[in-house]
Amino acid sequence: MIPGFVIRRSTLADLEALDDLLVLGRLVKSGPPDSFTLMAAKLWVNPDVTLSLVACPEGDLKRVVSHAQLCHKATKSRSRAELEDVATHPDYLRRGLSSALLGRLIWSAQHDWGVGRIEWISEDIPDRTDARRFYLEVVGARLVDGTDSCFRLNLPYQASDYMRPHFVNPFP
Repeated sequence: MIPGFVIRRSTLADLEALDDLLVLGRLVKSGPPDSFTLMAAKLWVNPDVTLSLVACPEGDLKRVVSHAQLCHKATKSRSRAELEDVATHPDYLRRGLSSALLGRLIWSAQHDWGVGRIEWISEDIPDRTDARRFYLEVVGARLVDGTDSCFRLNLPYQASDYMRPHFVNPFP
């Protein structure tokens, strides 16, 4: 729990706020985020396929200040999840919001989906330096051999002392 904030599942009503957050977080560099098709929207609200969480101030549950999501990617040979769209509004950085969101997403990937790993891309560019350090040093992810931007977190997760309070069921 992060005092003063509520973590909840994202809803379709959050989409405009998420677009703004992704632009502010510099995750979208060329034009606005893609629009959702009807099929994409159906998948995005399906908890077996996507788990999207947001953090909002306690007094304003419509104001999205941090976001992260997982997408379940099961194939015949592998069951994994992809981490996407980790972003926090610049005014709310360094408050533990990304830790809280990622801890809960990792918990869900391990306990609800039973996947063996979580993978994601974080470019090796100046805008992503803090995020990449966070993934490596706080979350405990590793770069995939031979890459400089592909991260992997093998499950079961061994949470660090810092991450342990956040490695909890998001919907107790």
